[in-house]
Amino acid sequence: MDQFTKILSKEPLSILLHIHKKFRNFEKAISPQDLASEAQFHGLLELTNLFIQQYSVDYNNLTPSYERLKQTPSIPNISHFLALIERQLHLNNVKTEFDVTTIDQLTKSRTTFPLSIILHNVRSAHNIGSIFRSCEGLGVKKLYLTGYTSTPENPRLATTALGADKHIPWDHTDDVLKKINQLQKQNILVAAFETSEQAIVYEGHRIPSEEAVFVFGNERYGLEPEVLQAADRIYKVPMWGRKNSLNVSNTVSLVCALKREKHKK
Repeated sequence: MDQFTKILSKEPLSILLHIHKKFRNFEKAISPQDLASEAQFHGLLELTNLFIQQYSVDYNNLTPSYERLKQTPSIPNISHFLALIERQLHLNNVKTEFDVTTIDQLTKSRTTFPLSIILHNVRSAHNIGSIFRSCEGLGVKKLYLTGYTSTPENPRLATTALGADKHIPWDHTDDVLKKINQLQKQNILVAAFETSEQAIVYEGHRIPSEEAVFVFGNERYGLEPEVLQAADRIYKVPMWGRKNSLNVSNTVSLVCALKREKHKK
């Protein structure tokens, strides 16, 4: 108990963050399957139990999750367990992301295919981070950030990128038209995605060039007319509901997955 006195004197969210950080350190150091053999793991469980007692958390609702954690002491299970405690105490889990846990294959080489993405004036850092994660996982070659699109230095981007920005090349420039022109001079086909009338429905078309770059714009206002004019092609994602478009991060993920699937054939 004495070894935990200082920690337990902190605010409840700070204590949960401390516990979660310690478990995340385990994830980086060893395989989750080895956690049960670690004395520190059992010490953290003891600290968690003391926290539950101190804040009168209803243990009945935690029992199934706690038993699962003891049986399989993995990072996902501790994340789920801490999230349940957090919900009971009405704490804000935006900063903790207990529910978002990945065990990345950091030793695995990254296989790319000849597709890059331009994100022009995309406002939401969370959307940009999500796009980084999707593009890295799908093997997109590079991300070009233009206009006021946030770069990975933005901490909000990191909450959804989950480290993907460290594994995919990117650069930033204010002038999107200059970037498009530079790419076209390298015989790279540039295709814009927009909900305009002249757009062709995209179904993973084969691109008649060695390499392509897809351009996506602002969540609300889309791409400027001059960007559409500069592009070699204009595509759109078909919609069957009342909404005329998907969230930009969903669109990028869908389009890249379709293109990757066509590339394999």
